Amino acid sequence: NHTNERLQKTFTETMIDAVMEEYKEEKIIVDNIEHEDNETVIRFFEGKMGLIPLLNEECIRPQGSDAGFVNKVYATHSTTSKSSKLVFQRNYQLSKTLFGIRHFAKDVTYDATGFLMKNKDTLPFDVLSCAVKSTNHIIRSGLSLHESSTPKKKISLVGTSLWSSFERQMTTLFTQIKRTRVWFVRCIIPNNNKQPFSLDLKCTLTQLRSVGLLTALKMSHASFPNKQAFDHILRRFWFLGSFGDKYAFGKVDGREEEIREDCEKLLGSVLSDGKGGEGSVGEGGDHMSLYETGRTKVYFREGSLEELESERAKAFDKSASKIQARVRGIKARKDFKKLRAQLVIQKQEAIERKKLSIYLIPFAILPLFLLRYMFGSVRRPRSNRLNRGTWH
Repeated sequence: NHTNERLQKTFTETMIDAVMEEYKEEKIIVDNIEHEDNETVIRFFEGKMGLIPLLNEECIRPQGSDAGFVNKVYATHSTTSKSSKLVFQRNYQLSKTLFGIRHFAKDVTYDATGFLMKNKDTLPFDVLSCAVKSTNHIIRSGLSLHESSTPKKKISLVGTSLWSSFERQMTTLFTQIKRTRVWFVRCIIPNNNKQPFSLDLKCTLTQLRSVGLLTALKMSHASFPNKQAFDHILRRFWFLGSFGDKYAFGKVDGREEEIREDCEKLLGSVLSDGKGGEGSVGEGGDHMSLYETGRTKVYFREGSLEELESERAKAFDKSASKIQARVRGIKARKDFKKLRAQLVIQKQEAIERKKLSIYLIPFAILPLFLLRYMFGSVRRPRSNRLNRGTWH
């Protein structure tokens, strides 16, 4: 856990250096970046009255014990202050060897049983000095490195403690790491059951918070959460400005200075406050612009890019309404013309049918007159009555 704290500190410092270096290259002035660090925890380990010196001191005492080390820790460090990294002792009233530390990830409870014995697990200085003078090449070469990292003076009866030696080696390692370009690989376990295709959100979020990724994101986004290149801004929001067809359909051609000037004009006209307006106000009452333009990018404060995207959506809605109105108008006029043509055809057909009926009336009556003329009046003759006789 001591190593994890040093790794977290290096990770935080690397993130800050990377962000500040980017701002410096883009000529963006940033006063400070708020971030959470674990410097207090590291001082609690390595400070003048930290856990390492207290444990070494308890190892020197003739009657030193694990319980005595825990009592010395609670007697030296306060647990009432907000910045204290020591958990309240009353939480461990049933044990004299339990104590807790508020690490960067979470609180961890330790059992000091065997701490003194493990810390003394090292070669005494006299034995080490004698061993390196051995005529055996294997012994001499194997212990020469250990001797070089050990102080020449006798600072304790047990020589260099295990934790102190580990601290020096770790300090040397991180000193070399700072001279290089560091890349961090964070391994996240999707679930505790080791099941494939299963993502436990609570487990994943706890790991992201514990390894400091959430803190790193908050730190990098503290001043300017969003950043976009000049050409990307013009390709995405060109129609919000008065550029005509200069950047139509994402066509961005021109000198870098011209593109930057057009981008500043666009943002100044679209954003409500702009760089010259009131903008937002910081905690100290200082003026904070909604965005800052660097050499190649635009850095937006919280909410600025969202406002720009909102204006883009409104412009899309307005244009879509115009297009829909035009299309619907064309369709309605087309349907109206089609309906009117159908009505004209139906009216013409009705007139033609009426004319045709007028023309056909004589041809329908003429055969009747001809028949009457040819056969004259045809009457039905009366039927004779039958004479009813009787049978004789």
